[in-house]
Amino acid sequence: MPHSTWISGYGFVYSGDDRYYNNIYVSPNGKAKEDAPINTNTKPLDKFSAEFKDKFSGTKAMDQFTDSLEEYFKCINEKDFESIDLEKFDQTPYPVYIDGNAYYNGSQAYARENHNYIDENFNPNIKIIEEGNDVYLEIELDEKVFDIDTKTLCTKCLGKTILVDAIFDGPNGENLIFSKDILGNKRNDKPLVGPLENLKAGINKIKLNI
Repeated sequence: MPHSTWISGYGFVYSGDDRYYNNIYVSPNGKAKEDAPINTNTKPLDKFSAEFKDKFSGTKAMDQFTDSLEEYFKCINEKDFESIDLEKFDQTPYPVYIDGNAYYNGSQAYARENHNYIDENFNPNIKIIEEGNDVYLEIELDEKVFDIDTKTLCTKCLGKTILVDAIFDGPNGENLIFSKDILGNKRNDKPLVGPLENLKAGINKIKLNI
């Protein structure tokens, strides 16, 4: 039954099976130091968080993740453990799907991302400004961010989730196309990264409808 809330089984989420498309990542503190301290006194399932959460901003921390189900199962089958097979899954994160993102001010990209833009020295200076009863978003963009080879996203593009083997779809099972930004503006065929479409190079100040 699609979208049912009945419990059909139980499983543990081993990290991954995430989708990161057409986002803007900004490190709040500039480029992270490669020699940042790492806490190694953790269980295997906490390894990802312990090693990378304070060391990277962006999607760089997912470099150890595969980017397809085919490679994920290949990694599982190639592992050789003397104990139970569950350890193969315990130490193998699900794949991730990452593309079309922009990385600023020291944020770093997933190594397998095919289309992105990185400028570790540019800070878009994102601000939320309150003027009376109105709220504005201010962000500065450079010209090159408009050249990222993004694509229009839809629920079908997101594939199936691994654990529950479910698709992303609309209430009636239809494919939803993300053709508008959060303010209702039509997306371009090659949409701009981030939640807003009609921005320009330079400083943008956008009134938010809340």
